[in-house]
Amino acid sequence: MGFSKNTIMSAVSNFSTAYNLTIVSLALVISEGVYGASTAQQAAIKSSSLAGAIIGQLTMGYYADLAGRSNAMYLTMMLTIIGALLSSLNLQDIWGHQANDPYGWITFSRLLLGIGVGGVYPLAATVAAESSTNAAKRGSEVSLVFSTQGLGFIACPIVVLIITSLNPGSHGMGACTRPFCSMGKKAPCSLDDLGAWQFNNTSEGCNSLADCTKMSDGCNDLNWRIVYALGALPGILMLPFKVSETKKGGETTQKSSFWSDISQKQHWPTLLGTAGGWFLFDITFYGNSLFAPTVTKVVFNDPHPDINAACIHNLALFAVALPGYWLATYLMDSLGRKNIQLMGFGAMAILYAVLGGMLLSAKNGAQSIGAVPMFLMYGMTFFFSNFGPNSTTFILPSESFPPDVRGTFNGVSAACGKLGATIGASLFKPAAASLAGGGDKGIGAVLLVCGVISLVGFMLTFIFVEDRRGKEMKGNEKGDLEGLSDPLVDN
Repeated sequence: MGFSKNTIMSAVSNFSTAYNLTIVSLALVISEGVYGASTAQQAAIKSSSLAGAIIGQLTMGYYADLAGRSNAMYLTMMLTIIGALLSSLNLQDIWGHQANDPYGWITFSRLLLGIGVGGVYPLAATVAAESSTNAAKRGSEVSLVFSTQGLGFIACPIVVLIITSLNPGSHGMGACTRPFCSMGKKAPCSLDDLGAWQFNNTSEGCNSLADCTKMSDGCNDLNWRIVYALGALPGILMLPFKVSETKKGGETTQKSSFWSDISQKQHWPTLLGTAGGWFLFDITFYGNSLFAPTVTKVVFNDPHPDINAACIHNLALFAVALPGYWLATYLMDSLGRKNIQLMGFGAMAILYAVLGGMLLSAKNGAQSIGAVPMFLMYGMTFFFSNFGPNSTTFILPSESFPPDVRGTFNGVSAACGKLGATIGASLFKPAAASLAGGGDKGIGAVLLVCGVISLVGFMLTFIFVEDRRGKEMKGNEKGDLEGLSDPLVDN
């Protein structure tokens, strides 16, 4: 398996995308200890990245068909760099005033960054697939590129642990002098003269010290800026290089519009398979993530983890899920994309149903299941997500459409995935609070819903996804590869 410049740059771009989309949760834990943060502010920052990603997926995929893969990849790289760097600043910094409320500026910056990282989804897959010179190994090569997202996920808690260890201070520029209430209210907690937390009886909505978020060393104004700014590093390292154009000669500019591409009905059944599977998977993926705090609370017996403990918990879950990417890469061409996606959706449906049923029937909720079986079962849901639709949905659009609309339909498929993520992130949390009386039983009900959605994804895959293992990419079946840049030579 060769590692061309195009393959390496696509892999680094995917790593950058995963890091930048994931780091926001941990960075918020640090910054809200400095400034405080309402639920609305946190939601705005997180959703702005998803909204930007949808815009980037739709526009950059089409731009890649219009102006070429190389130009589009460079633009997404620049947007990611700028967005990550701006996220670590705010207007008050630029004007020389003390920063009291950076969240509006961060929300805008994460929207800009989202456009850049969103564009990576269709571009990295398309570039990696078109750079492959061997149809029999194309699936594994593109899957390997995508697997670097797993490394991006696991890099987030590692980076935060390192930064907070190197700079453990928690009293710089007002850091941790305004600890906030976990219910999203203004802080009723403060430090006494000996440096211990004390509860101030107020009417802000918290009832005890346990309702106040536990802060740790490293909660200061500098650290959250560093972890945001580091998201620009992969793009900066790639700036001296440029992706070699992978479109056929004479196709680097097309006269069709986005809507004329989308209106080509002959591609709609294929789009239903690629976009529909991605949409359904991301709903379940983000719904499943709601269960993570419940799992870690039982497994690690720590109901109120500080940021360092939260990083260690995340590392444990990511470590269980990471091998799923590698197994998918190893078997992608022998089993085929369709079969792996069927296996993933099938296993997820079973695991969600069993885990959800156990939570609904347990008298004492998650505690009744036990730490080891819960951790293993929950970890396996992520394992089969990665060895399954999380890998295959990235690959399928890049080889299932002809070159002139490949970027566009790849972007539409990826955007449908992020639309599913938005639905899962916004609806499942209130659903878990209201279904089956809320609590662990409410989460169990949500997991059952995820099981049903996974079953629908299985059926959609079986009907509409084509098994293209060993075949040329759509539109190249007759070997019409004249003018294609050789990624192993033209580098």
